[in-house]
Amino acid sequence: MYIFEESGSNLNSHICAIIIGVANFLATLTANIFIDKVGRKVLLLISDTVMFFSLLVLGSYFLIRELNASLVEHFNWVPLGSFTLFVLAFSLGLGPVPWIILAEIFPLKIRATAGAVVTAFHWILTFGVVKAFPQVAKQFGLHTAAYLFAVVCFFGFYFILRRVPETRGRSLEQIERKLMKSKKQKQAALGCNA
Repeated sequence: MYIFEESGSNLNSHICAIIIGVANFLATLTANIFIDKVGRKVLLLISDTVMFFSLLVLGSYFLIRELNASLVEHFNWVPLGSFTLFVLAFSLGLGPVPWIILAEIFPLKIRATAGAVVTAFHWILTFGVVKAFPQVAKQFGLHTAAYLFAVVCFFGFYFILRRVPETRGRSLEQIERKLMKSKKQKQAALGCNA
């Protein structure tokens, strides 16, 4: 709600939060429809790209507002629009898809332990973001916080593109064989270079 209170919007911050919640719910339902049709990796890339650009727009709005508020006084809907788009994109891809991939890429014998470790790591990072965002926003401005998260999305796109396997339409055994083959190829390449 901090973002909406700082945006200068005419809408009550509680109404904005309700709009975000509805968008999150609808996008999560939509993700269930597209996850097997489009593919996990494609959804992740689309999600990350839209999140990146929505954060750039949000950061630019607050930067311009800080420099000269009169330039954006008629655009006080931009933070709600950008943040709603961010939540829609997150809920279509980066929200649900990693949990599906998590269940698919780990071998059965370590799936429970690996899932627990990844889930704990996820919640530690979530806690860090929730604690850091207001501090960064107050210390350096909302535009800096938005740009910082946009940079994270930028590098996330590269990581997804290069490292995340597409698992759509493959059995768990096929996914495990492919990952093991890839691992052996990398080990062989490192052994040859040593």
